Order: sequence, then structure tokens, then C-alpha cells
Amino acid sequence: MDNGCDGDIDEDLNQEWYLDEDGDGVGSDYMIESCDPLEGYVEETGDCDDEASHTYPGAAYEESDVDCMEDVDGDGYGSDSPTSSNVIEGTDCEDLLFEVNEGVVELCNSIDDDCDGIVDGPNAQGLRAWYVDQDNDGHGAQQAPIYACHEPLGYSE
Repeated sequence: MDNGCDGDIDEDLNQEWYLDEDGDGVGSDYMIESCDPLEGYVEETGDCDDEASHTYPGAAYEESDVDCMEDVDGDGYGSDSPTSSNVIEGTDCEDLLFEVNEGVVELCNSIDDDCDGIVDGPNAQGLRAWYVDQDNDGHGAQQAPIYACHEPLGYSE
């Protein structure tokens, strides 16, 4: 079979083509293999917004209302600087950790898991009850606790 469409047999040279719905020359992740391109398909992939012709990797930053952001950890949230990657969200405060982004639940672990600027905040999973310990004997008064991940000064369990 002439897979490469060039007269040579058994060379298996089908090329990958990517759907380019907005016509900007950069396709989405949707790929087909073919000897020749089909209408609406291009060789380059990585368009983070294939409905906006001015938004694609390498587009001038000033021209775009939506920017392609780098997503090093692959969690679907990009860092806060435009690059030639394929995500729109630029809200990942730690783009080297997959489990840290604005779409996760905050945990009591000394990390700002949900990227809200607060480490182990008041809505974190794993909060513990702490009670006022006025005499510093390590035992708090069993009334009106506050909830926090770590022991506040002047409190104990």
C-alpha cells in the first residue's frame, strides 16, 4: 500500500493534521492522520482557544483578550505568564505541582493548595479545635474553640 502517497509502498508516512476551527493556522488537540490535509486541518497543534483566531501560541500578547498560558504540571491551570502552551487559565500558583491549583480543596499541609493566597485557611480540610490555655498548662478551657490547622499561640487542644 502506498501510505505516503508518493509512489513508494510500505513506508507508513501518514501525517498528523489538527483541527483548526478558527483559521489561525494553529490547531486544537483533535487530530487525524492522512496523506494529505483535509479542509480545516493544519500541521501545528497547541491552540488554547480554537474559537478565537487571535489567540494561539506565539500570538502577540497585546492582541488577545485571552492568552495561552504555560501549564508545566499538566493540571489544566497555567502559570500567570503568557507562553506558547495550550491552556487559557493563568491561575496556577505552583505550576510544578499537579495537585496545587484553584480547582482543588485546601488541606492542612502548610501549602496554599487552592491558590487563594492563604496557606491552610479557614476552610481547609483537617482543621482542629483549639481552646484558650490561659495558664499555659497544655490543657485548654473546653469552651468556645477556634478552628485552625496549627496550634495558635495561647491555645492548646
